Amino acid sequence: MDYLSELEFIKNVLRKQRVSVHLLDANNITGDSLDFGLRRISGHELMDMSQFVRSFGDIRERVIYKMMDIFSCSYIMLLMHQADSQILMIGPYTGMQITGEQVMECAARLSVSPRKVKALEECYANIPVIKNDSIIFSMVYSYADLIWGGSGAYEVM
Repeated sequence: MDYLSELEFIKNVLRKQRVSVHLLDANNITGDSLDFGLRRISGHELMDMSQFVRSFGDIRERVIYKMMDIFSCSYIMLLMHQADSQILMIGPYTGMQITGEQVMECAARLSVSPRKVKALEECYANIPVIKNDSIIFSMVYSYADLIWGGSGAYEVM
């Protein structure tokens, strides 16, 4: 079974919190919209979304990946079905509002051009703040229990 209605429920709940949910083709991960343009604006080609996903090695089925990127954004990712290579990606979101000072620190750390700092700030303004992501994890764990047959059938990394 695909459990598509359960997945739609999770998507709808997270959308109400402005958290992005994407089903991606593991063999073709593209798009600035996945991270609100943070990687594009930073000007670092090695930090594009496909490189970010691949930095965790081979994405395996029955593993839930919890990740934080160099922009302090959180993501949750899991390979839905090995056969069709679909990745469920939740995020980005942050645990706190990113201040102007933090944006400046990030820009300096990543050597972002000063003329791009305003655009970087605007990207951060679009990223949802989820102060307590335990509810997101509860939904993902419950979905994994359903699709993979119980909590002992998968691991969390």
